[in-house]
Parts: sequence; structure tokens; C-alpha cells
Amino acid sequence: MSKAAQKGGKIAKKAPVEAAVQEESHSDLFMSKLTKEKRNLAKKVQKIDALIAKGGEMNEDQKASVSRKSTFDAEIKVLDQYMELYTKANPNWNVTVEVKVEEPEFTAESVSQDISKAVGNALLMFAQM
Repeated sequence: MSKAAQKGGKIAKKAPVEAAVQEESHSDLFMSKLTKEKRNLAKKVQKIDALIAKGGEMNEDQKASVSRKSTFDAEIKVLDQYMELYTKANPNWNVTVEVKVEEPEFTAESVSQDISKAVGNALLMFAQM
């Protein structure tokens, strides 16, 4: 049980993060990292916006958070630029390539031949010792 629920307080639902940030996780590691950073910054900005909308007296930590909002916004813009540049430089970054793996067909004869080769190689190696 959460602390708010234990105290009998209301549990606030998390506000949805902007749609552009809520993309599915990317198979591309670089884009995945950028998206994650952007999502985290967007959450911080949302909390700050909620704090500002709430109004009232703020403690020192809250005032410090509000003063960093412009920094977070600037970092989001930089991440957007990185993502745009990456998508322009790698137009197929999100294309998944399916690799078809053909499994070898095993027969009694092919397995017997493989075993014979392996035993022969082992005997040769043993004889050279």
C-alpha cells in the first residue's frame, strides 16, 4: 500500500505525458535512449507545471524545481534536435529486418558422417600428441 493510501489521502493519477514521448520502445538503442531521456524530462516538466498551477507557498526544493524548468525545456529541445538529425541521417532506423534462419535437416546418415569425422579428427589429434 502506498504512503498516501496508508494516510487515507487520495492517490493522484499520473497525468499523461505528451503523445510524442509515449512512443513504443525502439529497437534502435540510440533512439530508445533519447526517447527515455525525453520522457523523463517531460515528466519533470509536468510535475513543475502542476506545482505552478497549484499555486500557494512553495518550499525551497519546490522553488529550485521551478527555477530549473527552463533548463529542462531546453534539454527537451536538444533531444528533439538529436532525434530529428538521427532520423534524417538514418532513414531506415526503424525498419526491422527479418532474418530467416534455415534449420539444417538431420538424417541418420548425416549424423553418422558427422560423428565419423569428429572421431577421426580426435584420433588424429591424439596421435599427434
